Amino acid sequence: MNRLLGLHCDSCSLTYAADGAVQSYCPDCGPEWGTLECKYDFETIRKQFRDQLIDETEPVSILRYKAFLPFDNLRSFPRLRIGCTPIYSLPRLARSLNLTACFIKDDGLNPTGSYKDRASSVVVARAIELKHSTVACASTGNAAASLAGCCAASGLRCIVFVPSTAPKAKLIQIGAFGAHLISVTGSYDQAFDLSMEACQEYGWFNRSAGLNPYLVEGKKTGAFEVCETFHFDPPECIFVSVGDGSIITGLCKGFQEFHGIGLIERVPRIYGVQAQGAAPLAEAFQQFLRNGSLIINPIEAHTFADSICVGKPREGIRAIKSVAATNGTIFSVSDDSIRHALRYAASSRGIFCEPAGATALAGMIHAAESGIIKSNERALAFMTGNGLKDITGVQESVDVLLHQVSPDIEAFKKITLGELNSGSDDRINRGAR
Repeated sequence: MNRLLGLHCDSCSLTYAADGAVQSYCPDCGPEWGTLECKYDFETIRKQFRDQLIDETEPVSILRYKAFLPFDNLRSFPRLRIGCTPIYSLPRLARSLNLTACFIKDDGLNPTGSYKDRASSVVVARAIELKHSTVACASTGNAAASLAGCCAASGLRCIVFVPSTAPKAKLIQIGAFGAHLISVTGSYDQAFDLSMEACQEYGWFNRSAGLNPYLVEGKKTGAFEVCETFHFDPPECIFVSVGDGSIITGLCKGFQEFHGIGLIERVPRIYGVQAQGAAPLAEAFQQFLRNGSLIINPIEAHTFADSICVGKPREGIRAIKSVAATNGTIFSVSDDSIRHALRYAASSRGIFCEPAGATALAGMIHAAESGIIKSNERALAFMTGNGLKDITGVQESVDVLLHQVSPDIEAFKKITLGELNSGSDDRINRGAR
């Protein structure tokens, strides 16, 4: 693979061989500062692929962007439809927010229902190339389900560590894919630490955020799809929820790579959105702007948006630097605003997302209302997970209006002539703008 130069440590600038022994973090800098990044030879990419930088023979897969992905053997990629998710316009919301246009990209339509499939598929492909038979990770649920599904499609053994508070729906999905499920009686951060020790002890390939440099390579493909959908003139403002920081780092990298190779003229501003009870990166980002320091203070996170309930972000430092390079920012929104955004997406646009996915939309609304973004701009929010992933969290956000009636047409007429025709459905009114 001569287009992949190696794995580069952003802190000390050492570069490790792509197929070498170091495959997680720089041993000199440690896991917090030593996150590794795949570096490509873009001149080689131009020569190898010429006018075919995007492979249009792959209409519904991130393999469209194989020129920018860190593996050669396409047969090692899970045979699943990953990526190429739809983008929907929200004209009513754009008018109410006085924006030129608003969009949602629904990544809840990936095979296991979340954005994480983009990352897991690339990790599995690399694991096969590197001769690993077992892949493990720590997760609040989505990454574990994604890895389990991709491993099942590729014949690899999967071991996942989840906190005991992980939503039951996600655990059922992980189990259905045949993964070995380890429920840790502690927080996500404790599950993460245990998974890291286990991978070191047994030599498993570690998929966990901040430890596997190939995750970001899969996650950057969402940016590629946005560029292509908008004819290489992407929206000025991109919003995405943030937990560990890996997805937002990937999006920044994707836009920057397309800009560096000349496919887009500018990089959009990237906005990371956290829940107020789980916002260590939002606080650290503001400190970074004030004095340039990169210090992330761990917190005891709490939010009903389970997928981003992270108190010790594992790719936080790189996320902060990546977002700052786009002139974006990271901020937080309340759980109530996330609930409102979830209701809006479902009742006004027919998009059913989990709370973490709705967080990006809540951030877009907040940014427009507070003047963070301008009225002549276009904004796009990534919905990173399907609502069925965290049905308990969704239940906290919506009211199911149930009309009970006897099996009699006259009884039904009383409802149709009254409540159904009154236009007083509070559930819908609360979801609309």
